[in-house]
Amino acid sequence: IAPKDITHIRQQGEPREKCLVFEGFMDYLSFLTLRMKNCPTMPDLDRQDYVILNSTVNVPKAIDVLYPYERIHCMLDNDKAGYEATRAIELEYSYRVRDFSHNYRGYSDLNDYLCGRKQEQ
Repeated sequence: IAPKDITHIRQQGEPREKCLVFEGFMDYLSFLTLRMKNCPTMPDLDRQDYVILNSTVNVPKAIDVLYPYERIHCMLDNDKAGYEATRAIELEYSYRVRDFSHNYRGYSDLNDYLCGRKQEQ
């Protein structure tokens, strides 16, 4: 089996200023579901690009891809690996990075938040 790689979803047209970063594909799909649920008439799913790491070990691969973005929003897991991956991106891009994992604090990740599965203590 070949090593995992990142998935980079770029919108058509003008380059976007913002990129949302997810740890896994299910978290990306959960984000799309939540956005459609919360903003059904204007989900604005094409206003930003997306990077799915597919594993936190792929952060170095994402660093170069994230370079052109003015705003990088990390929506990684609420665990040690997720925090460390967010910190690694912050070390590279400092003020351009925002950690959004606090929005689903108490849940392991965005998918668990969507499904209502609280994090085990």
